[in-house]
Amino acid sequence: MASADDAKQLKILVGCCKRVKKELVYYEKDVVKQKAKVEKMKADGKDASDIKQQEEVLAETQAMVPDTQSRLEEYYAKLEECLAVVKENGDGPTELVQEAESLLNRATEDRGANAVGSGFISMVCPSTSP
Repeated sequence: MASADDAKQLKILVGCCKRVKKELVYYEKDVVKQKAKVEKMKADGKDASDIKQQEEVLAETQAMVPDTQSRLEEYYAKLEECLAVVKENGDGPTELVQEAESLLNRATEDRGANAVGSGFISMVCPSTSP
């Protein structure tokens, strides 16, 4: 693969990682919001069918978290490989290389936080934590 193609692939992977990370954060926040909505509906004595429907929405949202986490891990692995190639060739845009390194460093920190169970989603939804 030519060096220009490597840099282009690196840019694409950086964008993918950012997008999927944003999706993950959205789903994690949505789980919290849906849980609160279901609890409020139960406390207010809402109709059982309405509560059941919102619980199904919650379950669907919770199901998206592990899928999104695994996609993010896949993109991080691809980013790491591509970054190694670009660094080996020594001809990637400096800003892009730094951005990729920064993303991977944050990913490592996030993995460490989730490994000890202090990740955001593990506090909110222990059944879906890694």
